Amino acid sequence: MRNKLEIAIVGIILLIFSACSKDSDKESAQPNFGYQYAPLHLGQEYTYAIDSIAYDDFTGTIDTIRFQRKYITESVSADLSGRNSYRIAVYERASDTLAWRKIRFVSKVKTRRTIEYLENNQTTIPLIFPVKELDTWDANALNASNEFSFRYKEAHISSLINGVFYDSIIVVEQRNEANLIEKYLQEEKYASQIGMVYKKDKVLKTELSGTIRNGYDKTYYLVEYKP
Repeated sequence: MRNKLEIAIVGIILLIFSACSKDSDKESAQPNFGYQYAPLHLGQEYTYAIDSIAYDDFTGTIDTIRFQRKYITESVSADLSGRNSYRIAVYERASDTLAWRKIRFVSKVKTRRTIEYLENNQTTIPLIFPVKELDTWDANALNASNEFSFRYKEAHISSLINGVFYDSIIVVEQRNEANLIEKYLQEEKYASQIGMVYKKDKVLKTELSGTIRNGYDKTYYLVEYKP
């Protein structure tokens, strides 16, 4: 009788362990959609330092400037589809000793599948979910412009950016093209639980020799984030 009782107890323990193991496997198998790379809520503040180099072949000048830009999520309201649309105020200043100047508003909508970004009456899709390395999408799918493919160049990697170490980032390659007379490099990097921490926007026209004729080269670095 005792042996039967011991066997029954062992059987129950094994069943419990098996059930817990299955639950654990299910949890670990849950997909990482990557929503953490694009947090969106009221009160968020992002401040970027922007290095800008402008080339002008007409005047023969090269202008280098550094300024700051801040994005503050100020309000939320329902859009025409009943979704939460977050209104974001954009500020600029020439240096950290000057007052901020409001320059415009943009808005964002976060869905299960996308981030929608509205600026100058045009909606683009900077991110899609789930985040998967090498996946591509049409950033202009929601506007009348020609198709423009973005892709996840890298995903869920650690990176050192402007002296700051991030455990997990994604890299969105927007454009990377070069020929004898043109160079384009446009990409953004997003950190987990923060959002965009880096942006490169370079568009240059060159001579066959490689000498730059005109264009610009801008680099954005996140210098302050308030969740």
